[in-house]
Amino acid sequence: MEQIRVSLLSEVKKKNNNEQTLRRLMDLSFALRRQEVVKESLLIVDFMSRWPALFHENEVCAEFAWITTVALISKFFSKLDEHTPSLLRIFAKRGGAQGRRIKKLLVPLTKCACINVKRERVLKALFVYRNEDSDNLIKEYMDVDFSIAETALKEVVMGVFVIRCEGGEGCEDEPVDVGVVLEGVTALEGLGNSMGQQQSRRDKVRVLSGKRQEARRDRRKRRDEEVSEVCLFLLLYVSSCSVENNDHQQPPANVPEVLSAAEDQPRDLDGPVSPSADERAPHLLKQLDCDEITRV
Repeated sequence: MEQIRVSLLSEVKKKNNNEQTLRRLMDLSFALRRQEVVKESLLIVDFMSRWPALFHENEVCAEFAWITTVALISKFFSKLDEHTPSLLRIFAKRGGAQGRRIKKLLVPLTKCACINVKRERVLKALFVYRNEDSDNLIKEYMDVDFSIAETALKEVVMGVFVIRCEGGEGCEDEPVDVGVVLEGVTALEGLGNSMGQQQSRRDKVRVLSGKRQEARRDRRKRRDEEVSEVCLFLLLYVSSCSVENNDHQQPPANVPEVLSAAEDQPRDLDGPVSPSADERAPHLLKQLDCDEITRV
């Protein structure tokens, strides 16, 4: 197990590491990692130094799925969306100072229909409903002040920091960055909006799918053009053959002389009936056609 962990460290340090290899090594080392979490209770700094690959969004979701067999992000947001109408009805019945604070938090929902804004506001209103301060968990800073706020984050035991762009207008403005702080150490960063990132990945998949469909259409178009060219070539070839056959159907110059000589000869009424000139001409033309076809 320790050799697998060392191999995992080496793979993480690579500039262009293989995600499939990381995923396989993380799966193989799950038992050792779980034992360290449950029994040894390492500090977050020490744990990050031993398992740096774990502190990425994909690996956190995979680790959660290993333990609970549940997809963390999709399950959380689906349940939040499912209970949001009930929560809004409960919030509307709240009165007093809490009710006023909740109504103030929910004002942006009347200005925009962004699902991410709706989720954020509902979660913050839930803090107020439970007599808790969301600022104790969620720390929001402007991008120009974040360097100063880093000192304050070192005193945070557990929290989420959100960096917003100064001067950003509109409730749909996405945060510049979102991260998680544990024991004064930034454990996760560069998260952005989780559902936004999933949407971005879906958009990339759609773009890739669109490119593949366009490539298929191009290949089909080229194939149709090639078939059309072949059909046109065959049509021209058949047409030229037909013209040549029509030219060969003209009786040769010596045919009338042969026919005239045959007409001058007396007919033997008792002998077998010989074909007339009109009857023999088609046979002669057919013979000429066959000779021409054989020659070609």
